[in-house]
Amino acid sequence: MSPVQTVNAVTLRPATMADADRLLAWRNDPETRANSWNTHAVTKEAHEQWLRRAVETPGVHGKYVFIAEADGQPVGTGRLEWTPGVHGIEVSLMVAPEHRRRGYGTAILCALRTEVAQRGWARARLVAAIKPGNVASIGTFIKAGFTPQRLEMYG
Repeated sequence: MSPVQTVNAVTLRPATMADADRLLAWRNDPETRANSWNTHAVTKEAHEQWLRRAVETPGVHGKYVFIAEADGQPVGTGRLEWTPGVHGIEVSLMVAPEHRRRGYGTAILCALRTEVAQRGWARARLVAAIKPGNVASIGTFIKAGFTPQRLEMYG
């Protein structure tokens, strides 16, 4: 993994299995679920299997998962994933419920873009698939320089 990144007071660090419970709680938060393509609650077992693959062999499955921190406190998560059907890197983020609406989403996206550039992927197309009704996420991606096209955002 690359060294820790700081952008707009948000630091990205690679997620570890020690983050599993926190990430699962954020993922199963009702607002997060309502804005996710899969609105069902994720089981602890399924989540841990997914996270274990991502953190033990980062990049092997095309997936990098980060914890975003501000002032040493976790405020959200970001993911970069090579997605064959997308022909680029899918970017996603989640802001912790207690830190929403404070600008962390845009800061996380900017930090993820820096991560992409530092990995030498600057020419890769960045794509985010956002549900049409997820106004907050759409606004966050637009603030970070993404352009809406159909149901996806391109950066």
